[in-house]
Amino acid sequence: MAPRWRVAVLGLAALGTVAVVTVFPAWLLTVDVGAARVDVMSPVDRASSVNAIRGQILQALGAVAVLSGAVLAWRQLQHSAAAIREQLTVQREGQLTDRYTRAVEQLANVDTTVRIGGIYALDRIARESIDDRPNIVNVLAAYLRSMSPWPPGDEQVPAEDVPLRVRRPDAQTALTVLCRWNSAAVSPIEWLTADLSGTDLRNGNMSGGVLWHIRFTGSNLTGANLRDADLRGSDFTRALLDGADLTGAKRDETTWWPDGIPEP
Repeated sequence: MAPRWRVAVLGLAALGTVAVVTVFPAWLLTVDVGAARVDVMSPVDRASSVNAIRGQILQALGAVAVLSGAVLAWRQLQHSAAAIREQLTVQREGQLTDRYTRAVEQLANVDTTVRIGGIYALDRIARESIDDRPNIVNVLAAYLRSMSPWPPGDEQVPAEDVPLRVRRPDAQTALTVLCRWNSAAVSPIEWLTADLSGTDLRNGNMSGGVLWHIRFTGSNLTGANLRDADLRGSDFTRALLDGADLTGAKRDETTWWPDGIPEP
């Protein structure tokens, strides 16, 4: 139906153009100078005047055609640009999905260096894609709970002797990345939450981290560095905080503390 409709429109436009070019100039000359003066004009003068009017009409129609072509070209360009943007968006989402899948697979590697590379790959994806940040935060939190649990089972390393970055460098890397993806610049509805309950974070470094609404329930943060960390809304119920450095940490009535730790 669309091609037939277009052919009909083009046909009517062509007939209208012919009518305008052949009939309209003589009528316009009559209107312009009057029928009486047209009658006394010589055939040569009349033809010359009609041709002059016809030339002006053709110039105007040519300008309209050029303008119409420019408008159509502009609309086609917009359509093409929109299609290209959509294609690029699909390609970007596909690339992000592939990168996300590879990064998560790296977390299961037996090589600590490969796992750390996967964590940084997830960090980069979170930097590029706001929509993927909640999933990445949840994945890294689950990674910490499974790879660095408290109690640690067979691993009995004194917290005061070995920092987390030495004992479990991958766990410290994941913890550092988790501290990045909340910001004081966002509204509370955009806060990212993570469940780090039952994790071994002894001597972990969270200095200056934004830890809003993070669950540390039953975790061991003995000797942890929490200097200048934002702990509003975080839950430290039953957490071990012996020797933890809380200098400059932001706390308020929404921060849940274990018994024996004074609230702000």
